[in-house]
Amino acid sequence: MLQEIFNALKEIYLKSFDDIQLHRDMMGYVCIVNVGVEKYVLKLFRSKHTSQAIQSIEIMKYLYEAGFPTALIIPTANGMLYFTINLQEEIRIGVLYEFVDGIEPDKGKSIENIGEQTGKLHNLMKNYKANICHHTKSFFIDRYINLLTEMHYPRTEQFKIHGDMLWKRVEGLSNGVCHGDYHTGNMILNNEGQLVVFDFDAAAYAFPLYDIAVICDMTDYFEFSEQGYVETSRMLQRFLRGYNKFNTVEQEEINFVYDLIAIRHFEVQATIIDNLGFACIDEKFIDDQFEWLMKWDKSYKPRIEM
Repeated sequence: MLQEIFNALKEIYLKSFDDIQLHRDMMGYVCIVNVGVEKYVLKLFRSKHTSQAIQSIEIMKYLYEAGFPTALIIPTANGMLYFTINLQEEIRIGVLYEFVDGIEPDKGKSIENIGEQTGKLHNLMKNYKANICHHTKSFFIDRYINLLTEMHYPRTEQFKIHGDMLWKRVEGLSNGVCHGDYHTGNMILNNEGQLVVFDFDAAAYAFPLYDIAVICDMTDYFEFSEQGYVETSRMLQRFLRGYNKFNTVEQEEINFVYDLIAIRHFEVQATIIDNLGFACIDEKFIDDQFEWLMKWDKSYKPRIEM
């Protein structure tokens, strides 16, 4: 399969590529492609993510042209930002990016810098005029409930009740365009010390505060610890010192970061099952997730009510 992709790339880009290596396979294939000493990143999206792929490409083009540090898209020989390929009887969108040399940022050391960059990003996206998907309760909560129902999980109703309660708390938060998967794995601190943000596949019109919740989350996804709340609160305070230089969060909204961290457990679980199937989890794992949510809900009261 890699050889098939490799041969297609040579024709599409008219470049004498030397080598291709698979880097990751989740929402799509991510490959590293070499031409001499130059490196590129190739991403091939699954067909069911076609609309997300095109949206991600358009956002990255917009941000790059606005001077925001993100990966440069390499156009095809015909000047297109992406191409299509029939791979294993599935039509996929492919896009080639420049390779950004650097390291994943250390959140503990870089959080104020990340806050500044996030403030700039959210400000720029206020002026984004292209169509973008809206993520509402059906995306954040109901997808997971529907999957639990499909697998006949016995405590589905308890998840539903808790999810409905969480959503009622946050549904009045400010809306705007957010990255949607804003963790340090989607950032690179390049060799010039600049923080580069990429992978806008989950971007949507939703809660910008969701990005803040994801990047400031210091909890263990699998094991609950009271210390997770303490460390998250400290990280949030430091993040906001950077963020507030370029954007603002309404004071009465800040505490809802903790509800959004809980909501992310619904969203991430649904995304994982969507991509890997039901075999990737079992009933005990779901039970443990429910217990995590119950303990988390008790760990950060009192809460500001909107």
